[in-house]
Amino acid sequence: MDSSNLFMMLAAVILVSSLIYFNINKISDEIDEKESKNGFGEQNKSAEFEHFCDLAIREIELIADDENTAESLKESLGDFSRELRHIAKMNTNSSEQVWSQKIADVLIRLDSLLRSQGKDMLADALQHKLKSEFSKI
Repeated sequence: MDSSNLFMMLAAVILVSSLIYFNINKISDEIDEKESKNGFGEQNKSAEFEHFCDLAIREIELIADDENTAESLKESLGDFSRELRHIAKMNTNSSEQVWSQKIADVLIRLDSLLRSQGKDMLADALQHKLKSEFSKI
């Protein structure tokens, strides 16, 4: 083989390998994009949802620690705190929709409980504070 044939073969190998490299990168980017659209990219938000649950638990505990809170209400508030702790520790692979749905369910029931006990102003204040924190997620 003379040097010109060797040079042509080397050029062909470089061309083919660069085409393969760029196609692999293109396919990998498409997969990443599809995963983020399907909810696989939402795992980072689990820490934010955990933080929100911790904040909600602290707010519930403040209400329970108030001396004007009835014992039966304190027990119910403790149940809500336990539920939120459980949600905060749930699988970090859960989608944002699952986290939002579980948290919303607990907070709606908490709001109903407070309003049924005649604590409308407290329910409004808690709802306002938690809504503003939730919007940051």
